[in-house]
Amino acid sequence: MTDDHYEAPNKLSWGKFQRYSSPMLVNDVWRIGSIADGSCFFHSILTAINKNYRSINSRSDRIKKVTEVRNAIARKITRTSWEKLQNGEPAHFSLLEKINEYESVVLKVLKKPSRYQSSKSRAWILNAIKYDKSYEIINRVLENNLIDMSTFSKDCSKSGGGYIPMSECGNIFVKYQLKRYVQEIEKKLSKLTKNCESGDIEASVLDYKELLKHFFDNASEAALAKLINYFSDPREWIGTEYLSFLGNQFNINILIVDSKTGLPYIQGDDSAIKKGRSSIVLLNVDECHYETLGFEIENQNNKPKIKCRLPWNHPMIQKIVTLSNKSSKTEDVPQDEVFEKVTNDNTTESNDETNNDDDEVDEDIEMKKDTTTILSDHDETEFSNSENDSDEEIEEDDAGSDSQEDSSDEDN
Repeated sequence: MTDDHYEAPNKLSWGKFQRYSSPMLVNDVWRIGSIADGSCFFHSILTAINKNYRSINSRSDRIKKVTEVRNAIARKITRTSWEKLQNGEPAHFSLLEKINEYESVVLKVLKKPSRYQSSKSRAWILNAIKYDKSYEIINRVLENNLIDMSTFSKDCSKSGGGYIPMSECGNIFVKYQLKRYVQEIEKKLSKLTKNCESGDIEASVLDYKELLKHFFDNASEAALAKLINYFSDPREWIGTEYLSFLGNQFNINILIVDSKTGLPYIQGDDSAIKKGRSSIVLLNVDECHYETLGFEIENQNNKPKIKCRLPWNHPMIQKIVTLSNKSSKTEDVPQDEVFEKVTNDNTTESNDETNNDDDEVDEDIEMKKDTTTILSDHDETEFSNSENDSDEEIEEDDAGSDSQEDSSDEDN
């Protein structure tokens, strides 16, 4: 197939199989449809690696299973792991969003503190201000511009890309805003001293500094809580921005092929791919939906057998990794040689796997009425933080995903 003749596929109904080919994946590749409910990324991953998930026939039960997995992963998100995601970019931009939200809230409290005396959610603002006169002074000095974020992102950027730790960003935030406050006081000092003592002004500086600390801490905590809730909600769409984190949780490399081009996404985060770790390949359809790709290793009597999880040294995985991340030191196998090995050579798999005694997992094929089998290569837990892959073979039960449930309501 040439680039000129490649046509991007449409979304495939969940549980259905369909042959797929592209300029890179020419022969014996299969698409496996996933539920489009906002969690298609997780449905696609579990389709590839989890036998319990594949044995579920009901759409609602599969959604329940994914929800359980998402909740379990969400509980494992810590401040440290959050800050490391994608070189700190998601954390930083989420923080900016919360700081922007909090500014308007704090301004309202500072202008009318008596109104919020019984508010538990605003107590941290009132607790930061020790001197009553500080409310008046801060309002007069800063008016409606409580903070200035014009240089914050630049100040928190690392030279090699990404952002410095959140604690350091907090120090920068407090130092910059406090300096600006003092500068504004100097500009308005003559007017301030008509109604305020010098001690009142000095006290307001101390109160504003304490407020800034509370401000940043609460904004960062809220940003982290938002991500945890985001991961827990099965309706929320999650994609490649969390590849590294999710790859570590499931202990796999997650490689993405763009359905529009048939080629891998270029991954800027090297940490998402770890050498020696087994890999799965997902297909991104219309930039809003994920499906699982399986690789046919055998076809007898029109009954294909495919694998979704391949060892690191499989030639097709090496080819995809090379194309998706130019900084990875993988051997760039010639394209025609790759396709020949993928379709005809089983020796690569037998070197990395124990004997294949797995029971078959039968699925209806969308375009044909014969049977496709998914072979599982590893004993899977729900997810893992382990850096070591298990090469133990497991037996599969019949998945029977010839479900009668209608998938027409999918809107991912």
